[in-house]
Amino acid sequence: MSDSIAWHFPVDDSDQWDGFNDAGIEHFRGSPLRHLAREINQNSIDALAESPVRVSFQMVEIPPGEIPDVASLKETLRACLDGSETEGDRARAFFRNALSLLEKPTVPSLLIKDSNTKGLMGPCVKGTPYYAFMKAEGQSQKDSATATGSYGIGKLAPYAVSDLRTIFVSTAYADKEGDFQHLTQGKAILISHDLSGQRHRGTGFWGRRDRCQPVLGYRNDVPECLLRRGDHAQYAPDPGTSLLVLGFSAGKDWREILAASVAENFFGAIHSGSLMVDVQGLVIDSTTLQTLFSEDSVVRGAIQDEKGEPDHWMNCGHYYRALQDAEEVWTEEQENRELGRCRVRILVGDGYPKRVCVLRNGMFITDQLDGLKRFSDFKEFVAVVECLSDRGNELLREMEPPRHDDFEPPRLSTPDEQKRGQRALTELATWVRRMLKRHAKDPVSEVTRIDELAEYFGDEEEESAGGAEGDEVNPEGAIAIRAKPRLRSSVTLGVPRGEVITGDEGDESATKGGKSDGGDGGASSGAGYSHGIGTGTIGLGNVRAVPVDSSVRNVYFTPENSGTVRIRLEESGADADYLLNIVDTDNGELVEGQVELDVNESQRYKLCVRLAEEFTGALKVVAYEI
Repeated sequence: MSDSIAWHFPVDDSDQWDGFNDAGIEHFRGSPLRHLAREINQNSIDALAESPVRVSFQMVEIPPGEIPDVASLKETLRACLDGSETEGDRARAFFRNALSLLEKPTVPSLLIKDSNTKGLMGPCVKGTPYYAFMKAEGQSQKDSATATGSYGIGKLAPYAVSDLRTIFVSTAYADKEGDFQHLTQGKAILISHDLSGQRHRGTGFWGRRDRCQPVLGYRNDVPECLLRRGDHAQYAPDPGTSLLVLGFSAGKDWREILAASVAENFFGAIHSGSLMVDVQGLVIDSTTLQTLFSEDSVVRGAIQDEKGEPDHWMNCGHYYRALQDAEEVWTEEQENRELGRCRVRILVGDGYPKRVCVLRNGMFITDQLDGLKRFSDFKEFVAVVECLSDRGNELLREMEPPRHDDFEPPRLSTPDEQKRGQRALTELATWVRRMLKRHAKDPVSEVTRIDELAEYFGDEEEESAGGAEGDEVNPEGAIAIRAKPRLRSSVTLGVPRGEVITGDEGDESATKGGKSDGGDGGASSGAGYSHGIGTGTIGLGNVRAVPVDSSVRNVYFTPENSGTVRIRLEESGADADYLLNIVDTDNGELVEGQVELDVNESQRYKLCVRLAEEFTGALKVVAYEI
């Protein structure tokens, strides 16, 4: 094959078809700008040469005549349009728009450049970071301990914001001998198409046609803004990577949305001074982050109507404040058996959301870690947890899903490693909760048993001889407790067909009591009930939930109908009820964190259940037919 430089979409002689709905690109289509900011900065941080890593996002206008081999690209797009007849309306509209875009005076594009990085280390051969980024699928070549990315999927994020699904990459790096190399290549992810009687693959490259290799050195037919060179006259190398997103689909407030994602995902790295980002003149660094997170920030206004916003934005601002050295911030460290040295920073104060954020290498991962979600009897606080050891960060990284928003031990390779991962997370959550009890626990007076009043208060226990069926009798008292709740109208919630939940609309349905554990103060508990009348429903009467310890409840209830029910426990909140995940029960079958069992009308039932995490607040007991 000729080693000419042009666009090349390899011939496919296997009669396959690359469709329009590329799984990797679809992964990022929900919030493409937010994903772009996260993935690009991940890659730059992973290529750190010296701090701070600098990343810039700038809109540029590229005349179609300056796009390398644009005539060949147009021909391919026309062939793709012809082949899109079976791909659906979205594909046809995409290719029509792409062709019209190349007929305009300029093509809006996004230029992304980093500095103080090593660049994409080549050459373009299997096993190098450059090859993994440009040629390999589902592969990542990064340092296993300190890298933020790991799955090799993030490199597809730029295509999700390109109306041409086309990018150009230029990188300068030092090879093993210390000599600087410069590589430039284009890549387009389109669909299979037929040209000159041959079927061609949907993915093609601009560069050397022979084996689809990048161009070495500098060329005049590459947009000047893309080339990595310092002094224009001397062609001095400028280590780092530039990426041009051709046909950038900016959308309204693109600058602010990108900036918000940078701040939310990397406030830890920015605060530490290891990352600086410039989004179209909006500079995000350790000196501007506090202003960016302010109530009147232009960024907050732009994201107001986005999913999860502005709550997540405000929470990240609180987490950032917990990282600052202030008198009201408590800092604790511990040696975790599996993770090594770990640190938690706790900020207590009015208005904080009672959330614990986990960072890894300065990047936000989650604030929904199992065991650290609910703090009903704590003061208002925020906390930030970080692992300080390479081996611990490597273990955490291996447990992250492609979105890097959770830790999932089943992703580890062996059962022993999975147990190790679960043990690490459990120990971390237990320690953090203990530190929160030390610094953010509401003071509760010790509860003292007053035997003189025992006859007036009933305790929920096993049914005693002499008591009527369904009553719980206090063996020390003279009063039998017989709950007789008033009838309320039935409320059907949005659940799958065949499942009906009955509940009290707007009713917190909770009573609170005290319990002393002799440790960090008392714990409050409560129970609510769901009761309703309606065809196909299971109403519950005389419901009680008695705490055994901080994660175990004895639940009592009397069903008003017979059938098979699923029992769920919910935290009773002021604005919403949240599922409390059950991990063990002494009666019935455990199904998706709930208890499924057969019940008979008017018969008294008791369940002893263990929750996935400690909970000492008010709860609801909810039943629905299955």
